[in-house]
Amino acid sequence: DPVTEGDSVTNIFYHPLVPRSVVLIGKFERGDFIYDKPEIERRLADIGVVVERKVSLKTDFVIIGKDPEETDVDRNNYIVVKTMNIPRLEDAEARETFEFYLGD
Repeated sequence: DPVTEGDSVTNIFYHPLVPRSVVLIGKFERGDFIYDKPEIERRLADIGVVVERKVSLKTDFVIIGKDPEETDVDRNNYIVVKTMNIPRLEDAEARETFEFYLGD
């Protein structure tokens, strides 16, 4: 059994005292990801995550999908993320994270 008495189990999307603030940038489509963007937003909200549209100083981390610079809003968010050095999940890491933390 990989989890034994005394182990701590954490979820990067959840904090019991302070809701996490997350921004999704780019496309999230079934096939490339386990869920599409609306489903990801719903599942994150279900566990108390605040899903924002724009990156700000309150953003805890950003999840980057495909084509992160396709729209003006996503392009601006992507530039801010790189400038402010906000923690981010991209590509395979983002897919694996969704499957692990949000999977059924």
